[in-house]
Amino acid sequence: MLCTLVLLFGILIQPVNCKILDPKELINSISSYKEACSAVGYEKKSCSYRSKKEKMAVAFHAMMKTSHSNLKSHQKVIFESVLLNIGRGYDAKTGVFTAPVDGIYHFEWTTLANVKQYFITLLVKENIQMSSNYCAEITNTEHGQCSSSAIVEMKAKQRVWIKPYSSYARGVLGGWNYFSGHILF
Repeated sequence: MLCTLVLLFGILIQPVNCKILDPKELINSISSYKEACSAVGYEKKSCSYRSKKEKMAVAFHAMMKTSHSNLKSHQKVIFESVLLNIGRGYDAKTGVFTAPVDGIYHFEWTTLANVKQYFITLLVKENIQMSSNYCAEITNTEHGQCSSSAIVEMKAKQRVWIKPYSSYARGVLGGWNYFSGHILF
């Protein structure tokens, strides 16, 4: 043990537990650097973006089973079949994801435009555009599959959803469209 002195109002009273260790004994008495840091008053601190209280898994993945055409710009694109919803942030009835905790989130969505049609969408956070996805197929034989993603900082209870861009959501083929997201940190 290291030598400890008892002080009272700045006046030395008496030495307590004094034993001088040679460097080899000192090194052998401490089994790890963590123990050494702890012995001199350092604590392990978390360096994560969120506090321990807020650390939780958040992830969702949903699919649009039904085909849609001529969606209006004020409508939300609803992915009604929930395949994963850890943290219960995604609402399949409204198509809205609500952040359960503060953090940086990653979102992505994929759409399949019908033959000779287009399906242009936006990812919005509280009505502010965060990203877009232009999906068009103008040939007579092919469908157009497109994906987009965004990294978004969110506070707890903020919402994101997919919506049509203007009136450019003419046709999307059900069963091939997905919306997903998860917290990064």
